[in-house]
Amino acid sequence: MFSRFFVRSKGLRLFSKVCIEAYVRKVTKLRILADEREKPSGVADALKNLGVLVEYRKLEVADYIVSREVAVERKEAEDFLRSLFDGRLFDQARRLSQSYRIPIIILEGDAISIGQKLKNRGTLWGAQVSLSLKYGIRFFQTSDSKETAELLHSLARHEGKRGPSRPLVSIRKPKGSLEISKAQLAVVACLPGIGPKLADGCLRRLKTVKSVFSATAAQLAMVPGLGRTRAERIVAFLNHPYEPSNTPPHPFH
Repeated sequence: MFSRFFVRSKGLRLFSKVCIEAYVRKVTKLRILADEREKPSGVADALKNLGVLVEYRKLEVADYIVSREVAVERKEAEDFLRSLFDGRLFDQARRLSQSYRIPIIILEGDAISIGQKLKNRGTLWGAQVSLSLKYGIRFFQTSDSKETAELLHSLARHEGKRGPSRPLVSIRKPKGSLEISKAQLAVVACLPGIGPKLADGCLRRLKTVKSVFSATAAQLAMVPGLGRTRAERIVAFLNHPYEPSNTPPHPFH
């Protein structure tokens, strides 16, 4: 009798869990963030017809953010060609892969027409291979904005099954950003009378190493704790001509 009760109780719990999950899926609307510049494309309207909640933002990376890990850059045929030749395509791919674990490029339109406009059709395949191997880009092709919306809808559904919804915008910091910051601090800290603390102050106020090195004494003196005297000494040091010695230079340690 106890065993029958245990099995029945376990079955009820399992049934309740299935019902709850089905209810959550029904009431939880899929959500995708879209860049404001994508409004005229028609993709967002098609997504809304599929029951997706579309929120417009001014996105720095990607055209659509599907989840915290998945972001999509949409390229129409003509834009793909232009961005390929002016270098924007590779820059966008780099930033996309640095910010999201699963970067995707959707090529929307007639791929055959792209190949016909290229003197060397191998350029198209070479670009896709380079973007895939170097930046881990996943490529999808769609014929129009409606198919693009259907693909984004499928991606959102897939991501929704992976767990509870979380804030969509969670851009990863590029792996090299911390190392660059340390290098910037180290370079500025080498100036006479400047340590790590003042180097941080200089970069916070003047933003870049180049701005620090090209700043006037008055601009440097505005950095908290630096002062006019030290600022003039730094400018004098930076403007002093190099006087080579007769002995060969030794490596720095």
